[in-house]
This record gives sequence, C-alpha cells and structure tokens, in this order.
Amino acid sequence: MKKVRTHLLATAAVAALSGSAFAADMAPALKAPPPAPIPYTGWQGFYLGGAIGAARLNTTANTTVSDPLFSEGEAPCGFALDAMSCSTGTTGVTAGVQAGYDWQSRYFVYGVVADWTWTNLKHSISRSQFSSNSTFQAKVDWLATFRGRMGLAVDDTLVYITGGLALAQLKSSTSFTFTGGSCDFCTNNALNNVEAGWVAGLGVEHKLNQNWSVFSEFLYYDFGTKTVTGSNSFGTPGYNTEFTHEIFQGKLGVNYRF
Repeated sequence: MKKVRTHLLATAAVAALSGSAFAADMAPALKAPPPAPIPYTGWQGFYLGGAIGAARLNTTANTTVSDPLFSEGEAPCGFALDAMSCSTGTTGVTAGVQAGYDWQSRYFVYGVVADWTWTNLKHSISRSQFSSNSTFQAKVDWLATFRGRMGLAVDDTLVYITGGLALAQLKSSTSFTFTGGSCDFCTNNALNNVEAGWVAGLGVEHKLNQNWSVFSEFLYYDFGTKTVTGSNSFGTPGYNTEFTHEIFQGKLGVNYRF
C-alpha cells in the first residue's frame, strides 16, 4: 500500500511539472504581438526647389490732407472731410525658387527655408471729376521670405507649419492732378521701397523617391502700415498716405534633396 501511495504522489508531481512547463511554453504564443511602428522616411539634408502659384493682393490707402480747396469726390474711392480712403484688390501669378535645410528626430522634422518669388500683382483705380484726375495704384514686384518650419513625417509625407520674416518690393501710390491750368494743388504720394513684414502658413510635402519631392503650400503675408508724406506744388506739407498690404498665396512646387 505504501508503494502504491508513493507511486501516485510521484505521478502527480510529474504531471504538475509537465503542466507548468506546457503553460510556460504556451504563454508567449498567446500574447498579442506589439504594434508595428509607423514608418517614416529620412528628410534630413539640404534641398533646392522651385514653385509656381497664384496670389491675392489686398491694399488700402488712407490719405489725410489739410488743403481747404479739395472738395468731395476728387478721390477715386471717395473723399470726405479732408480724408481720402481707397481699397483695391487684384489676383496674379507667382513663380519662384527656394533653398532650405531640414533636421529630423524620428517623426519630427524641423528646418529653415528661404525663397524669392516674382509676382505680377498690379491694379489701379482712376477717377475724373470736373477738372481733376485722381489715381490709386497697388503693385508688388517680388516677395522674399526667411522662414522656419516644423512638422510630422508619416511614411513618405511631411505635414508642416511655417513662419518668419517677409520682404517685398512695394510700388503703391496715390496722386491728384488738375486736368487744365496750373497744378498748384497737385499731389503724388508714392511708396517705392523694399518693406519688411511677416509671413505664416502651412504645407504638405511628399517624397517621390530618395531625391525628389513635391509640395503644396499656403502662405499669408502682412506688411503692416507704411506711411508716405507728400506735399503740393507749393511745397506745403501735410499730405500723408498710409498704405497697408496683405497677400494670400498658394503654390505648387518641386524640391531636389541632396
């Protein structure tokens, strides 16, 4: 009887040990595999590119005068209480080049970019009334930006935001002339300078292969208020024009990455 009891205990011990080993072997198989990491490509490095697009220019001109001989209606956009106020907008095409450098930390991409863009943004308003002509012109010859950018890379696509310094060649003006006789009260306030402002926007870039990528970008430019002081033909000061310029630009382009 004692031998039978010993045999049963030995059998139970072996079964328990075998079950534990089997459970240990099965445990890893029953565990869910870890999720695969989101793939991303390498964006770090220097790149050159070009882009074409379209832009919308909105410009206002507020001229304050102190000459009592001005009368209502002598400005192209209306005139009252010795103050002229005009607004105009125009849409044009853009074309430019850019260069930049990106750094990368896993999915996070950050860098700097500089670009130069030609535009044909130009529009003028003229009005003739009685013996006078008045004109308001808004014009932007080119744009340039120096920006930072940062975004997230998922597989071959980078989504980013961008912003920084903007420069523009602005050539906006207001003028008032008599159509006949002397020009004692003619004025011409012209802005013809490279002006600074700010730019911000967002974009998407997609890599076609190791070297080539395409991108789409939307930018907003604001050049604040620029004041020009003029005088009439008598040399009397006090003809101040405040110009404001804002630009909305959308563009498509291609980059070559080294």
